[in-house]
Amino acid sequence: MTIVVVTGLVVRAIVLAVLPAEATSYDLRAWVGVAHLLEQGQNPYNSPQHWLSWPPAWMQIVFGLDHLARTLDLPLAIVIRIFLILADALGALLAGRLIQRLASLSVLGPLLIGWSLNPIAILLVCQHGNFDGLVAICILLMLLALVDFLDDADPVAWLAACGWLGIGVVVKTIPVALAPLLVTGRRLSRRALALGGALVAGPALYGLSILYALGPERLRSHVLGYRSMPGWFGITGLLVLAGRSDWIPAYRTLFALAFASGMGWLALRASRGLTPRAGVFAAAATLTAIPALGPGYGAQYIAWSLLLLPAIWVIGDRRTRAVLLVFGAIAVLTDLVDYGLMSSHGAFLLHASPTPALARISERLATMKWSTLERLPLFGAYLLLLAALARATRDELAPARSLR
Repeated sequence: MTIVVVTGLVVRAIVLAVLPAEATSYDLRAWVGVAHLLEQGQNPYNSPQHWLSWPPAWMQIVFGLDHLARTLDLPLAIVIRIFLILADALGALLAGRLIQRLASLSVLGPLLIGWSLNPIAILLVCQHGNFDGLVAICILLMLLALVDFLDDADPVAWLAACGWLGIGVVVKTIPVALAPLLVTGRRLSRRALALGGALVAGPALYGLSILYALGPERLRSHVLGYRSMPGWFGITGLLVLAGRSDWIPAYRTLFALAFASGMGWLALRASRGLTPRAGVFAAAATLTAIPALGPGYGAQYIAWSLLLLPAIWVIGDRRTRAVLLVFGAIAVLTDLVDYGLMSSHGAFLLHASPTPALARISERLATMKWSTLERLPLFGAYLLLLAALARATRDELAPARSLR
């Protein structure tokens, strides 16, 4: 793992050194704006820019990083990037640990390709500057604890899984989609189940209660009601192209119902028993379904499952590995175009070589039509990956049996 982490850190340091100073994403600029509002004693959740649409953990981290940046006399954007790079390295270590728990194999090759040298992982922290890697850390910690519970039936391990899921929900609400995996602990004592429920829901409820006291309407509309941006990718993008943007609200409802049904099915199967590999496959499939079929899309959403993919490579069969190769190639090429030319993502290539031709392409990609068309191969690759993960989950699910 030392080679993996050192290589990854060196590559990211080189990228930071050569990246144009102007190549900063909208999100990274937003975090600087959040810090300014906090410094002025204002509530960022009430800002008209809607910079924050999640529980308050990231706002608190930005507050701390801003104070650190001023103490070190460094730009906040640089401090945020360094923090995210270090957090990403921790995520790689956890991914390596997960691979070893599942297969007891060398993690060097999968993680060198899947993290250290992966342009997607590099651009997410060096240019995009979003905090979805912190969500991935909580997910990995939750899965490691869940694997321990499935192997040893240790209630403490199950409670740890509940706790890490709860912390993940405080960072961003997405990890709650993995709650059905915790149904594996349904035969534990009532006291353990009650404590587990409190660990899952308590942190997020406490954080949201503070935001509610500061601004109930903003919490309802911009946090609880946040659904990302439709029309730029996948099905909602195709609806816009077809002139049926008025169908998007109906599709949003349909997806929510279908996703909730999928979570219910997963909970039912988990109640009958899971193998550790089935749990990891199911988690990866669930986290892939949201960007693949969800009503909103962000390039950073891949971070939720990116560090699970090396584990999927190790435990998957030949068909799954073939799909991972196809998905990885298309995702890397798409990200290089998006982060190279889209102003919202930082447009490193446009800033490094500001030619009229690149400027025209960048302007086109800033529209829903061309963004959807440019990402059509990625949409297809996501569907292919989702199908492969769903098949692998089905094949690995333990037969109906009583839990330990």
